[in-house]
Amino acid sequence: MQVYLTGGRCGSMDFVDGLANLGVGLSPEACKQTCLVSPSCKFVSLTMLGGCTSFSNCATTREKTDSITWEKITVGLNTTSTEATPELSSTTPTTTPVDSTPYGRMVRHIPAGGQCKATTSTGQQQMVGEPGDLGRDVTVEECLENCRTDRGCAFVEFAMYFEEGLGSCSKFLACDEIQEASGLLGLVFVFKKVAEGSFDSPQWMMHCPQGAVLTTGCMSEKLYDEVTESVHELMRSLSSECNTEVCEQADFAGCVLRLAGHDFMDFDPVTGTGGADGCTDMGHGNNAGLSECLYLGLEGPDGHSVTLQDAYVQFCHHVSLADFVVIAAEAAMSMRAVGASQALLAQQFKADFRYGRTTAFQGCQFSALALPDPAESCVAVEKVFVDALGLDWEMAAALMGVHTLGRVEPRNSGYSGWWSTPEHSRRFNNDYFVSMLAKGWCPELDVNGCSDADAAMGTCSKKNQWQRCDVDREANNQAHEMMLNTDLCLAFRDRSGGDGILRSGEDNCCTWVHSFVPTFDMTEVIRANDGTFCNVACDGSHPEIKNGSTFECFSQGKEQQTAEIEACCFFETERADCRTSGIGAASLAPGGPAEEAVLRFASNESAWIAAFRKAWKQAVTVNAFGEAPTGVLKPLGICQ
Repeated sequence: MQVYLTGGRCGSMDFVDGLANLGVGLSPEACKQTCLVSPSCKFVSLTMLGGCTSFSNCATTREKTDSITWEKITVGLNTTSTEATPELSSTTPTTTPVDSTPYGRMVRHIPAGGQCKATTSTGQQQMVGEPGDLGRDVTVEECLENCRTDRGCAFVEFAMYFEEGLGSCSKFLACDEIQEASGLLGLVFVFKKVAEGSFDSPQWMMHCPQGAVLTTGCMSEKLYDEVTESVHELMRSLSSECNTEVCEQADFAGCVLRLAGHDFMDFDPVTGTGGADGCTDMGHGNNAGLSECLYLGLEGPDGHSVTLQDAYVQFCHHVSLADFVVIAAEAAMSMRAVGASQALLAQQFKADFRYGRTTAFQGCQFSALALPDPAESCVAVEKVFVDALGLDWEMAAALMGVHTLGRVEPRNSGYSGWWSTPEHSRRFNNDYFVSMLAKGWCPELDVNGCSDADAAMGTCSKKNQWQRCDVDREANNQAHEMMLNTDLCLAFRDRSGGDGILRSGEDNCCTWVHSFVPTFDMTEVIRANDGTFCNVACDGSHPEIKNGSTFECFSQGKEQQTAEIEACCFFETERADCRTSGIGAASLAPGGPAEEAVLRFASNESAWIAAFRKAWKQAVTVNAFGEAPTGVLKPLGICQ
């Protein structure tokens, strides 16, 4: 099956046996597989409500914005189609491309411990044959390959025997209903087959028994509160344990914010398309890991997992996924805020929220390519945040503050570590900016292990980042704190004499600031960093750093200047310091493009929240939808 047209279906004269003759409530995979095994089905259309309709041909087409249509083709042949092309108004014969990898690839479908039901509650047969029909006593790799090369296998279940590494492999036509795995089995894993290079819209992955709406018709303050509370309930169910290995609250909140950000960062100011429309290519490598908080589940040590699907299913018949994702992100931020900021953020988000976003499920296949590449440093920040999203550098820095929640993992992005301590990484506060200035940072190269040969072949790209390099790093940095180029470039520039943009892969330098420069007051920053500066306590104890130098915060003596660079760049003192913020000497100024904003945000959390509110509103509401009162979105409670 290959996509024939989006936003439309074949004409009524070509029905095989009426609307939804192949079933209702089907997933895209189930609908396509049902057509594949039906001789009379040549084309098949699926609506967002899950209605699956077969057609004998597609000589005429009908525009249906909630539908997608596939054509059954013979794999391996050069097929020429004289039917209407995906452009609904076109009748010019065209050559239909054939998928060069018809068997596709296998991806995880549901968390471990769940399995597809053999037969759904409505009597739909999901299991193709008998248990173990794709092999018994096979490895998981063999099981996946057996499904990948079997045209009749859309999903595969691998049931591992206890402690043996082998298992039973069973194929399924669909997996619309799941159940908890039998206690007689060991671990159970379910995978689905997707086409190589396929486009996976978030809406197609979400289940809505009542039928999902694409546009929210009306939203009251009460409904907004109920959606928010449903996300809060998910987060409260997560463990509060937070250490160097696991922090469920940080991982879930960070994933939700990353999902919302990857949604709105594809806004194109020229065409006015993209933005917070609930659509991004979930199959693209830049979005790796987002499925876990969306519908797969982020599993903790106790096996407990939650997904946004758990909350979305309660409101999907009233609230569009595009609106829901924005509210979910706001709920995560307000709940993880600290002290008075928690109630303030919740109140401000609710006051600023506008509903009416229409969920897109087509046309954003290439949206992931619009995301900023950390390797490009502030060039990427300017291209995406300033030029595309319409933010100034202060608002761009404020929006980057979402990195205060969560972490980066090699399996998702190739980068590794936390932007701060694990405990701070589950709190929505200004510690991201505090860490940027109150700690020393040096390059950490090739963190993903990409060899020079593989990089030259294009099979991988080297990932370079920044790591803590201040005194007692090993004792105080077990969590491996890190920063990306797109983070540190906001406050620092290079010392190479090039374009001045900081890049870890090119700049052999250490980023740090002095504590004593009057024009770059670090007093509040150090206080917010638990009274420490580059891992040294500012308590008047005058500790010895190295070579006999003693440390005293805010002292302007020559010995103190030496002690500060030795403390902040303890492991990298052979490197030059990056163009240091706050020195004031003409040869070292200016710093990064958002240097003053970073200092202000690190010193005053309220200042950051005020700027963040403005930037967030621009990103999720103004862009693509317009500003009130002429914008297309409506305030809560206004339904006409």
